[in-house]
This record gives sequence, C-alpha cells and structure tokens, in this order.
Amino acid sequence: MIYNTQKEPMIIPEYGRNIQNIITYITNNIDSKEERNRAAQTAINLMSQQNPQMRNMPEFMQKIWDHLYILSAGKLDIDYPYPLPDLNILHKPRKNTLGYSNNNLKYHFYGKNIELMIEKAIDLKDEELKEKYITTIVNYMRMSYKIWNDDKVSDDIIIKHLTELSKGLLKLEKLPEAPRIERNFTKDFRKFKGKNHNYSNKR
Repeated sequence: MIYNTQKEPMIIPEYGRNIQNIITYITNNIDSKEERNRAAQTAINLMSQQNPQMRNMPEFMQKIWDHLYILSAGKLDIDYPYPLPDLNILHKPRKNTLGYSNNNLKYHFYGKNIELMIEKAIDLKDEELKEKYITTIVNYMRMSYKIWNDDKVSDDIIIKHLTELSKGLLKLEKLPEAPRIERNFTKDFRKFKGKNHNYSNKR
C-alpha cells in the first residue's frame, strides 16, 4: 500500500489528487494541441464543479484557468482564454507574516500575563491594594500550576516562583488561603425536583 505521504505533494490540495493527476496526464501524454485544448476544457469543467454557483462569473473562471496553469507547473501548452499568471510571483516569500512571540517565559504555564501582573504589583505604592493584588496573582498561579502539572501544588512552590518572577521584589512567608467555592448541585437539584412545577401555558 502506498500512503499519500509517500506521493508527490499536491500543488493545490483543494482540488484533490485526481484533478492533479488528470492535468499531469494531459500535460505529458497528449501530443496534439487540439486534443489538449479539449482535455483541458474537460478538466476546467471538473474543477469548476466544486463551486457551480460561481461558474458564470468571469473572474471565477479566470481563477480556475490560472489554477490549471499552476497545477501543470506552467508546462501545459494550450490556448488559454486569459493572460497567464506569473509563477515566479507565486513562489515569492510572503511579507508581513505574523511571527511567533519571542517572549522567553521562565514558567510557560503561568503565561506572559502573570509576569505583567507581577511587574504592576511591584510598582504599586498603596500597600493595601498591593496586598490584594498579590493575593489575586498567587491564586491565579495556583490555578495555572494545577492545570499544567500533574503533581500537587504546594505553597512553597508558589512562593518560590513568585520570588523568582519578581526578582526578589515580592516575597511572601505564607500564602493567603485559597478561595473555596462550594456548590452542592445534588442538593439543589433534589430541592428543585421535589417541587411541583407547571410549565403549561395558561391561556
């Protein structure tokens, strides 16, 4: 068995391998230009069937013919109804592409935002506000650590990481108690189930 990964890569994957094979065959195996023209028109019909509602649009058909030329790597010698695209332009590297972030995060599971929050906490002058802000930070660090790590998070780890990320400017001897949200859905559901509800529309 030959897997697709072992075959030549498809130039325009949207058309599938069969279309590409047809165009390759027309390009390499049909000697008569007249026959190539007829075969190319058949290929164009097949390609346009993927968007039949747009077949009557001139710009759409020109796009299909451009794709035919591209799929043949510019080697298909036929009478094209439109100017041929420049293959060199197609292979030029794209400009203004979005690059990857170069942020070097010490602990990726906290993310960049936590480092920005720590910087903000360092600059706060209001001690009461600063304490509340640090509490928010360490609670977020607890949550993020639990999500990304299998091992149990300890207060010592969070304190150590906070000290490192703040370059020693934020130090805690003890973490504030983690917030607990208790929800007894089973109990609430039983109370709801035990009541008589009438959902019929009264007219």
